[in-house]
Amino acid sequence: MKNTTIILKKQIKDTINNKAILIQFLLFPIMSAIMTFSIQTEGMPYDYFIKMFACMYIGMAPIVIASGIISEEKESGALRMLMYSNVKAKEYIAGIALYIVGGCFLGCVCMAVMASYSMTQMIVFLGVSLIGMLISVMIGSIIGICASSQMKAASWSIPVMIIFSFIPMIASFNETIRHIGFFFYTQQISEMIASLDPASFQSVNMLLLIVYFILSLALFIRVYKTHLIRF
Repeated sequence: MKNTTIILKKQIKDTINNKAILIQFLLFPIMSAIMTFSIQTEGMPYDYFIKMFACMYIGMAPIVIASGIISEEKESGALRMLMYSNVKAKEYIAGIALYIVGGCFLGCVCMAVMASYSMTQMIVFLGVSLIGMLISVMIGSIIGICASSQMKAASWSIPVMIIFSFIPMIASFNETIRHIGFFFYTQQISEMIASLDPASFQSVNMLLLIVYFILSLALFIRVYKTHLIRF
């Protein structure tokens, strides 16, 4: 736990100097605020942009940040030095995950406050967002671990994050895309965030989220054991 805390503190400190990571944490909450407070048309729900950008935030930021951090530290040799310093791979990954999920969770809290959600709505919004973040972090970590360089990680993560983050937005305007997006975890998150009422959730929504979580965790563990264990 001590090493995990050290990794967490290191990443927080590095954020000050790494503007690209900082932007990922701030971009969608800021865009939500700008669009919500500047654009309101008749018939549009007050939290329309908040829900839309929240889903994109969950499906994009954790993937980009996780893949970028891990691939960069692999390429620079910093990860190898950490392993030589008795930091276990699982402690390193835990620190990275806490850092990313914590940062994105704060962003989602800001978005929920902007939307003036009730306590129940906020709990549902943040709970569903947290599950999505964990899945996205595992996907981003898999990319970062497998990529041989930061450039390759970026080239792999971009199409993945575009698919997961934009499908739910397009699905709201296209029924065919909605049927395709049904099999993506971000689409399930989008539908659950749209109502924010646990009573209206369909069992298939939760089932698919659980399946995605288990599959991403299983794949992550396999990749972790075959790659990072070498360090």
